[in-house]
Amino acid sequence: MRNYRNNLTYLAIYDRNKFPGIHKKIFGFVSVAKKIGLAASLSNIEGASAIGRLLGLAKKIAVAGKSNLIIRWPAYGGFLLFLPIIFARLSGSFIVADVPTPRAVALAEIANGNQNFLKKILSLLAVVLDGPWVLWPVNRVIQYAEESCYFSFLNERRTYLMGNGIDVSSIPLKMNSENSSRKVHLIAVANVESWHGYDRVIRGIAAYRKNVKDEFAVTFSIVGEGGEILELKKLVVELNVQSEVVFLGKVDGSALFALYDTANVAIGSLGLHRKGLTSASSLKDREYCAVGLPFVASGFDCDFLPEYPYRYSIPLTDDALDIEKLLVWYQNIKPVNSNEIRNYASLHCDFGAKIRKILSLDSI
Repeated sequence: MRNYRNNLTYLAIYDRNKFPGIHKKIFGFVSVAKKIGLAASLSNIEGASAIGRLLGLAKKIAVAGKSNLIIRWPAYGGFLLFLPIIFARLSGSFIVADVPTPRAVALAEIANGNQNFLKKILSLLAVVLDGPWVLWPVNRVIQYAEESCYFSFLNERRTYLMGNGIDVSSIPLKMNSENSSRKVHLIAVANVESWHGYDRVIRGIAAYRKNVKDEFAVTFSIVGEGGEILELKKLVVELNVQSEVVFLGKVDGSALFALYDTANVAIGSLGLHRKGLTSASSLKDREYCAVGLPFVASGFDCDFLPEYPYRYSIPLTDDALDIEKLLVWYQNIKPVNSNEIRNYASLHCDFGAKIRKILSLDSI
């Protein structure tokens, strides 16, 4: 391994208080990079204005010298990074653009958002004009879902499609062993929006309670806040499932892992299609896996092939979750082996292997 390749800096612009999940991912990435022998650091660019933060990011790139740089690619303003990246490349840097969301999906989110008409048009133009060319100078592009032909133009060969990574060692293993009771506790953790599709679970529980007698008692805990919570609470009252569905608000740290201990099955994103996705790489699904929980999700995930037994995949529709079918799957995977689930996360979802692939460390 050449000496300068031991250095790694992760450059990003985000508010750690507003987006704790993003901070957790990036902090985990840097922590694991240190564990595998890299002199790794995180540089989160702060500033009063968006343009000020982008210019700060551009400056950091330009003065990096010989180093590995991972840049969390901004939604707007990538053109400001074009020349600094060329300068850094000429200085010997190896530069990776970490694109958290396909820009075609960002366009759909803006188009379907609540901005006023003029601001929406300007935002759409900013993304479109910040097209594929802004990524041409980088060595490598990391994507977590398929990008459109337009935004992929001349970037295909340098683009790696891979699943998100986590620091498995930082996540406690679920402690409570499988029980033989007729109770099944579902849990979902998110900054809740419509694309999480939790309404599908609520409507499924209502249908199950109405149509099935003397079977399993199914309960659903929703952990987190978000823009969809009020609508879900209305739906719970409308369907009269207040005794089955509980909203716990924001819970983190040891209190969250204590909740995982009480759960049997976790719920991932069930509404990817609502933001135009057929595949995704959910960090929360990987956390569930590291904890040792089987989980439900929709769409394709490159880290969990269809034959993986502990991921229950449902169609990309708005149909209610079929609780009877879910329970059949759950019975078929019992007794659930939490250690086996966690070992899978260590092999397939941990940052260590992903960092080596991103930087091609094993070939140096």
